[in-house]
Parts: sequence; C-alpha cells; structure tokens
Amino acid sequence: CSSFIKPNAHIICCLGEIDLRVHVFRQTALQQRTYQDIVDDILAEYLPFLVALQQKGYHVYCWGPIASQRDVCPIDPEFPRNGTETERNLATAYFTEQLAAGCRQHHIGFLSVFKQMITDDFQTIEEYLSAAHCHLSQRALPLAQPVWEKVLPL
Repeated sequence: CSSFIKPNAHIICCLGEIDLRVHVFRQTALQQRTYQDIVDDILAEYLPFLVALQQKGYHVYCWGPIASQRDVCPIDPEFPRNGTETERNLATAYFTEQLAAGCRQHHIGFLSVFKQMITDDFQTIEEYLSAAHCHLSQRALPLAQPVWEKVLPL
C-alpha cells in the first residue's frame, strides 16, 4: 500500500457483492452449512484486512453491498448468480448487519443503501440497479448522498 497510497489517505473498501451474488449460496450447497456461517467466514477475512489498513494510518471506510440482481433478470455469464433473489437479499442483510457491527467495533465508517433498495419481502427495487443489473445506478444517488454526508469527511 505504501508505494501507491499516500500516508493518512482516506480509503473506501467496497466489499461483498460478488460473494453474495455467487459464492455464498454455492458454498452453502457444497459445505452443507447455513448462509450465516458462510458470511461469518467471509467477514472473518475482511475485518482483519480493514483493521490492518487502519493500523497503517489510513482513514478506512467500508461501503456495504447493494441489493441483489432480480430473479427476472436474464442470467449473464459475466454476472452469474446462485440462490434466489430473496435468499441473496436475506444473506446481504445479514452480511450488512455483521459488517456494520464489526466496523463500529473498530471505529471504521460504514456506508450502505441496501435497506433502501429492497421491499419488506426482500425483493430488489430494480430502478436503483444499472443496466447490468448488479451495480448501482446513478438513479440511486439520492439514496447514497445523505449516507455519504453523514459518514465521510468533507
């Protein structure tokens, strides 16, 4: 990091999208474990990384994963998915809660718009997704901007 990131830099880590879209439910099937167990394993790797960055003197922030692709979205080989939309969003909710708790524990800023992107029954509100259906759209800026203003320094 020190060869290309300036001392005291502000770093935002974006974690979990591919894990939740592809790997969590693939691993639940392969390992016969719950999605919570798989998410806990993933976070056990991510949190020490965030803390290590912080210990190097960086100002670390974490951007939580967004809501999942809709099941009605055609499967694209470049953006595979496992589990149903509801399952992926339930796992994302758990991932987000656990990651936010870990960030709070280590005084790492946490940002997320996940809750604003889903319905009460864990369906994704598609208008906030890009044309690829797995990235955030510019239309989500009104959701994200207030979150950034609360957490990120000016």
